[in-house]
Amino acid sequence: MALEPDGETFWLIEIKNYDHQDRNKELELWNEIALKSRDTLAGLVATWFNGVDPHRQYARRYLRARKLRIVFHLEQPAKPSRLFPRAFDLANVQLKLRQTVRPLDPHALVVDKQQMGRVPWTVT
Repeated sequence: MALEPDGETFWLIEIKNYDHQDRNKELELWNEIALKSRDTLAGLVATWFNGVDPHRQYARRYLRARKLRIVFHLEQPAKPSRLFPRAFDLANVQLKLRQTVRPLDPHALVVDKQQMGRVPWTVT
């Protein structure tokens, strides 16, 4: 999770690195992110109502944001090979993710190191 300094935008960020390993879950990647997003938001709401300080104030600060954004950072082999192929097409994953999380963020992003210009942070 990240909150922009002005408190306007709340970012839910999921990071996966499949550069040297394969995904071994049966749940579709975009469904996993949608479930994690839902569960994170539910936890924050529960903390807002029933938490104790400082956790409660932390949850309130995030939930007062005016905009929610979901971003999935997916790293795959830079140079695909038979041993480490690219398992996911970023455009397809982004389309499926947007369809799945539409009520939360209809403009959810899927990025890698080469496409970081669409988010307000950098990755090294």
